[in-house]
Amino acid sequence: MHEPGSYFIIAPDTDVYSLEYLIKTLKINKFIFFRRHSEKISDLISKISEIKYLCYPSDYLISVDEEGGMVSRLSHIIGSIPDAMALSKCSTGDVYEVYSALFRAIRQLGFNMDFMPVLDILGKYKNRCISTRSYGYDSETVSRFAGLALQSAEEQGILYCMKHFPGLGRTETDSHLALPVIKGGISKLEKDIGLYRSFLKSHNHRFIMTAHSLYPCLDDSLSTFSGRIVTGFLKKDLKFSGAVVSDDLLMGALDAEMSMEQRALRAFTSGIDLLLVSKADDRFFRMYSAIEKGIRDGTITPDRLGDADSRIRSATMPDTGKFYYDSQASFVPVNILKNIAQILYRNARVKKAMFKDITVYLPGRIMASSPVTDGQDFIKDSVKDLGQVNIIVYHNSIDTDKIDKKGTHIVLSANPCYNDILLESLKTLDSILMGYYVISLGEPQEGSIFDNAEKIIYLSTANETVVMECLKRLIRDIYLIG
Repeated sequence: MHEPGSYFIIAPDTDVYSLEYLIKTLKINKFIFFRRHSEKISDLISKISEIKYLCYPSDYLISVDEEGGMVSRLSHIIGSIPDAMALSKCSTGDVYEVYSALFRAIRQLGFNMDFMPVLDILGKYKNRCISTRSYGYDSETVSRFAGLALQSAEEQGILYCMKHFPGLGRTETDSHLALPVIKGGISKLEKDIGLYRSFLKSHNHRFIMTAHSLYPCLDDSLSTFSGRIVTGFLKKDLKFSGAVVSDDLLMGALDAEMSMEQRALRAFTSGIDLLLVSKADDRFFRMYSAIEKGIRDGTITPDRLGDADSRIRSATMPDTGKFYYDSQASFVPVNILKNIAQILYRNARVKKAMFKDITVYLPGRIMASSPVTDGQDFIKDSVKDLGQVNIIVYHNSIDTDKIDKKGTHIVLSANPCYNDILLESLKTLDSILMGYYVISLGEPQEGSIFDNAEKIIYLSTANETVVMECLKRLIRDIYLIG
């Protein structure tokens, strides 16, 4: 008997259906947690414990989409880690320590799977979806540091899911909002696919997530709905023997494509083994009903069901090891974060400061390294004794009319090109200041708008401790030079 629920990974929302109904009646044993499920650590642990109790003695997956950096569902509990791009500038020893701490922490909370690492190789475009989630712009860098993540996950007993096949680095479109189209011939795509080809030769990887993108050189259907890409290319040509997971079937990239019923059925028949749905609401139940009907009326063939069953069975595993939460073991050691800050700051050569009266512009969002601190407050408190420092927190724009042009200015830039109003503010700022400094939290490409900056320090992360260390170093250097 093929159970429709066994082909889903869903969020453990209980406002519509109880966990007992989802597990006992619908036979769902695979869950993904988001930040809304973990506002209180007691509630998070309680829900995870309930899932394990209700699933027993069956296997189960309790997963989280925790990359660190831009995509962090648990930073308020386990502390944040720097983005992948920032880590790619650091020593392999430091990166190994960071990932070991991450996987150890999520393991203690009761998870046994994490949806990472990102294998997307960035192109020359401003990538709104991937950005600093990527390790870089070449396959060698991505391969080296993604490999460290995989090694750390395996050693900590955490399953991982590589993403987003065949590659999501060469687009300016965010698939959460609309459908990306990856242009170019197969030769360009081979750079992305080659990374998967290499990893699949070296390890028996269990999970790969597809991208919701259109690759005209491969098929007229977007990848999640393409049997040619999922079954023909990934499973047969690349000989991937694990389970293929869809990206969230509620994402905006699919809105113009088809109904909930159609997207679930088409994804599964194309070769997707596990359908990921980020909210267990009526939309999920419509997908569930479509798979149930497809099994009953033969639209989903016995061969397709058998293939999915065997892949899921070989990929998943029963929970083993410890299940407890120790906050002291959950944070990345501060000395490691300071090492990362030192490495990222090292290439900066600060030029002369115009004035010692310093204004610091802080973006509205800094990732706190500890769940008990607020990023902006932490920075304000830390720099107030370093000299005459004025702090301005901005969100969507900077009021350039009130700027003291004679001061020394430090701009913390967080992905300015993703907000047209803020982008114009920063361009105005660049035109009216005699010289200023930039600490860029985004991709190096984003520094192109700062023509008159004395120096741009690329951090590629909004991690509070890393930002703070670099900011303090810069302020000290300015005062020493001045």
